[in-house]
This record gives sequence, structure tokens and C-alpha cells, in this order.
Amino acid sequence: MTVNNCLQTLAVISPVPTNAILLVAHGSRLDSANRDLQWLSDSLSARRPDDLIETAFLEIAEPDIPTGGARCVERGADRVLLVPFFLSPGRHASLHLAEHRDRLAESFPDVVWELKPPLGRHDALVDVILDRIAGPAADPATS
Repeated sequence: MTVNNCLQTLAVISPVPTNAILLVAHGSRLDSANRDLQWLSDSLSARRPDDLIETAFLEIAEPDIPTGGARCVERGADRVLLVPFFLSPGRHASLHLAEHRDRLAESFPDVVWELKPPLGRHDALVDVILDRIAGPAADPATS
């Protein structure tokens, strides 16, 4: 048996899990605010082309979290990372997203559902704030 045959056999026996990243934001009545999540999704897709990337909103905007989770599964994910686009671990990020994760796990028991922490206390966030302080003022017309 050649090395290639062995590798092909291993790939069939133990396929690499298909990961999905479900980016979750609160949702807004302002389309421009909701488009920020799509920008983040597009940027992540460019850097992680092997992962499936979907977006969802906790409330107000579409798609909702059950729909976003179902899309991940429909696309072949067997592991879904729910990544909150929230700053702090408040009720939404801590309680409500955990409830959604649990319901998704009940609906799709063959899929691993992992809830990641909100952006919160991360050194990179300090760098972002410093960058904003050094930059120009926000233009309300384009923000």
C-alpha cells in the first residue's frame, strides 16, 4: 500500500471535522449597523477559507440564531462555534446565547455546539481603542 493510499484510507475512516463559525450580533433596526456583521463575516472568510461562516442576530434583524445554526448544519458542519459580536458578558452574551446553544444542540444532537466568550477583556481591544483615539472623529453621515 502506498503512502497516498494510506492517507486516502485515513481520510475516509476519520474525516476532518467541518467547522462552522456562527457570528452572532444583537441586531438593530439600522441596516448599516447590521451590515457590520456581514463585513466581519467576509473578513473572517478571507482569513479562514476552510471554515464555514454564517451570521445571525439575537433579535430585531434576520437571520435569527436558529436559522443561522440550521444553515451551518445544512452546509455540512459537525462543529459550530457561536461567536458573539458583543463587548461584555451581559445577559444576552451569557444567558440568552447559552440558551440558544442548548436549543440548537437539542435540535441537532450530532453537531458539537460551542459558545465562545464575548470580545470583552482582550489586549487587542485596547489596541483598537488606542487606534480610534489617535484617528479622526467619526462622521455621523458615514458611521
